[in-house]
Formats: sequence, structure tokens, C-alpha cells
Amino acid sequence: MKETVKIVVVDDDAAIVEITCKLLEQAGYQTFAAYNGREAIEAAKALHPQMMLLDVNLPDISGFEICRQLRSDPQFEEMFIVILSSTYTDSESAAKGLELGADGYIFRPIGNRELVERIKAYLRIQQAEQRLKRIAQEWQTTFDSVNDAVFLTDADGSVIRCNRAAAEFAGRPAGELIGRKWWEVVHHLDQKIDDCPLSDVRETLERRSIVQEINGRRFHLSVDPVIGGDGRFIGTVHVITDITEEFQIQNALAERERQLKTLLSNLQGMVYSCLNDENWTMIFVSQGALDLTGYAPEELLHNRVISYESIIHPDDRAEVRRIVNDALAKQQLYELEYRIITKNGSIKHVWERGHGIWIDGRLNHLEGLITDITQRVKAEEDAKRAAREFQEIINSTNEAIFIDDAATGKMIMVNDRTVEMYGYNCAEEILAGNIGDLSANIPPFTEEEAQRRIRLAIEKGPQTFEWLAKRKNGEIFWVEVSLKKTEIGGKGRVLAVVRDISERKAAEEALRKSEEQFRMMFTQHGAVMLLIDPNDGRI
Repeated sequence: MKETVKIVVVDDDAAIVEITCKLLEQAGYQTFAAYNGREAIEAAKALHPQMMLLDVNLPDISGFEICRQLRSDPQFEEMFIVILSSTYTDSESAAKGLELGADGYIFRPIGNRELVERIKAYLRIQQAEQRLKRIAQEWQTTFDSVNDAVFLTDADGSVIRCNRAAAEFAGRPAGELIGRKWWEVVHHLDQKIDDCPLSDVRETLERRSIVQEINGRRFHLSVDPVIGGDGRFIGTVHVITDITEEFQIQNALAERERQLKTLLSNLQGMVYSCLNDENWTMIFVSQGALDLTGYAPEELLHNRVISYESIIHPDDRAEVRRIVNDALAKQQLYELEYRIITKNGSIKHVWERGHGIWIDGRLNHLEGLITDITQRVKAEEDAKRAAREFQEIINSTNEAIFIDDAATGKMIMVNDRTVEMYGYNCAEEILAGNIGDLSANIPPFTEEEAQRRIRLAIEKGPQTFEWLAKRKNGEIFWVEVSLKKTEIGGKGRVLAVVRDISERKAAEEALRKSEEQFRMMFTQHGAVMLLIDPNDGRI
């Protein structure tokens, strides 16, 4: 919705104010009355009107002084001030009012229609100025958003405009650069440099570019001519781009290429590029091929001596091709392990990781890395063998053995005796549950108490205690538990050895009952009874 224009009418004659306000309201404007200078200034601050019609003769402050005060305040910069006077109607007074900041000066008397049309004209001027100001601000904002330093010069090389980046480049406020020669601002010299592009641009009317080092940094300087409507040279546009980082990146790239070449020559493994054909034809092979396969790179390139397909163990070739082709069909990385036969006939285990290189939607070639994992495979086999031996050892004992994770308290391994003692079908069935499933869950024989005991074993040392356990079928039985913190495979573990003491507890209970019966018989019998030690005769 279009904003209604607000106009403050200032005059000490109430009749003139009333007539003027009514006239302007009929023209579609919103008016506000002020009868002295103080009210005029207060109205301006409170209303921020688009225009003020100001009389000169006011009872407290003259219209000239009000004009001066309002113009000195930036918040009223865009408000139009028009002086109307029937007393000060000479040109000198009009000049004074305009000099103090008035945007218009109208002599009274004036016809109503002319007054309205003049106000409309002033408002059109105001709106045009505001549009121009917005355009200028937008242009300057855009100009300042350019990261490169930009200088506009006249035909003689004097700076007439620059952006924020240019001021930062010169190390001075933009206002201090205006009027200075181009070479003073950029090169800090009193005269043009020998290869200054400005001279060539003036003669050829074509762009000229140079690269220079200034204050330890590299800059690309381009100068474009500005041609007037009559075809004459009228100035230049200088653009300065800091290419220091780009230059450093180029140097770094060259250094990286050198490092990459060194890396590839020392890498434990073979970096390759090959075709996806029946021979895996190699089009690039690093020096690591010799250590890995026994064949020099030149022997593998383009199948000159042998193809890589021939090096792969015959039993693994079909699986290698299947895995690679499946990954290529999904345009994914492939990763696999297989065996190769080296030049001297030995077998090595290798790990390969690679991917397809696609150009314009079509597979061009493959790139990847192949490394020797023979020692790792051997270590894994040794570890598996050790694990089997360890399992055999713990399965040979008569006690139930649990191995728990020291960090979580979770069961991670049990032996066969555990499965038998607790009445489960297999170890996996036990490991799927928790310690609480194997406990009577009658306080204090609960999951929480069991975890507390495990923490004690970790923090304070071995723990031995009796525990009321529960079989899978719900049968409750007594066990003796020994907990000890240990380390298996480099990880913190808790070893629990559990012995079924149900028979011992039953014997202890039978003995207790027998002693109780004997005590009752002994104490309740009517005759005198003595117990005499047969060895020394003591009672």
C-alpha cells in the first residue's frame, strides 16, 4: 500500500494554517499544524514528515533558524523544507533560505492551484532523489562487495572512484584516494612506472594486464579503457587481484606432484591404472610392483611380459572379477583380498582397493592400490588357532567359566561346562542374555549386585563369594564364584570361575540339622549326661 505523504504546515497565523491544511488534504496529503518554531521542531522529530512548509516570521524562532537546525540533524536529511513567506519576498532572502538548506522558496501570495502543483513538483523531485540515492547505494554496495580492488580513473590517471577493497589495498580511506594519481596510490611513486599499462591502454584502447610483486605479495593488474560516447578515451578501470594464494597453490601443487612421485616410489604396495578387460591390462604401475610381484613395472605395462590376470591365483580369478564387476555396476569402490603368484613362484595374500574412472558416463579405466597382507593373514590365522586352543583349554575344566567385558560387564564368552551347568542348549543362548538371567534374582542375588561385584574385582582385586544361581528351567542352586580382572587380546576382561557347591551346601545343611537334633536331645533328656574326651578324660 502506498504511504500517505505527511506535510507539516508552520505559520503563526492560524487562519493561513487552516486554509493551507485544508487545501493539501483535498489534494490527498496528511497535514499537521504548528504555530511556532518549537512546535515545528517537535513535529519534525515526532512525525518524520516528507515535507515541511515553513513561514519565516514566527513568534519564537525564525524560519531561517529552524531550517538551519533541521538541516544540521542527519535524521531530517531526506525531509523537504519549503519556505513560504509574504514578507521576505526578495531574491536575497530566497538565496539565504536556500543556502541554509531549504529545498524550495515560495513567495506569497500564491494561487491555491499553483501552490498544490509546486508541492507536487517538489515531492516528485524528492522521490526522484530518493530513487537515485537508493540506486547509488545499491551500486556502491555491489561495488564494495567485489573482492578485487577496483579504481576508476580519468584520462590523466587520477582516481575518481574506488571500492572498499581498493581502500584496503591502499591502506587509506577511500576519500583520501580521490584525486590522487594511479601510480601514487598503487606504487607509492611520484611518476609512472616504466611498464605502466595506462600508456598502452590510452594508445591501443585495449586491455592490458601485468603481474607485479608489491609489498611481498603477487598481484594481477588489469587496465581496461573507458570510451566516451564520441569514441574518445576518457578514463580507465583498474582491477587489482591478489594472486598470492593462487601462486602459492601452484607452487604447492608442483611440490605435491614431486612428493606424490616420491611417495609412489616408496609406497608399500602397487598403485595402478588398468583397463577393465580380460587381462586387467596395466596402463600405469608404480615402482612398488617389483617388491609386490617380482615383476618390474615395464614387464606388467600393456602385458609386455605377463598380464596381471596371469599373476592372480587361478582359484581366485573368478571371484576377483565378480567382486570388481559388481562394484563397477553400482559405481562403487571395490575392496577384496586374494592370492597372487609372484615371479619366483611364491604365493602372497594381497588386499586391493580401487574404483572405476568414468568419463562422459562411460567407464574409462580402473585405479587402485594393491598391498601385501601375507603377514597379516598369517597373524590372523595364528590368532584364530590360539583362540581355538584357548577355547579347548577352558572347555576341558570342570568349572563353568565366564569372560566378561571389563568396560560393560557384558558376557562375551562361556565354556561348555557353563552351558551344561545352567541347562542351556548352546553358548550363544547364554550370551544373548545377561547375568541376571543366571541369578536367582532374590536380593541380594540380582543383576545389580553381580555388576557391583564385577566392579570390585576390577577396582580392588580378586573376589570370591557364594551366589544363588538359576538354571534355564528355573531351578535354584548354590555356586561359588571367583572373579579376577585380566587382559585377553589386549583388552580388559573379567574372568569368572563358577563351581557348583549344591552338594556341599546340602551336606552343610544336613550337618546343621543333625547338630540341632543332637542339641535338643542332649538338653531335654531328664538324666545326667556327660561328654568325656576319651583321650584325656576331660569332660
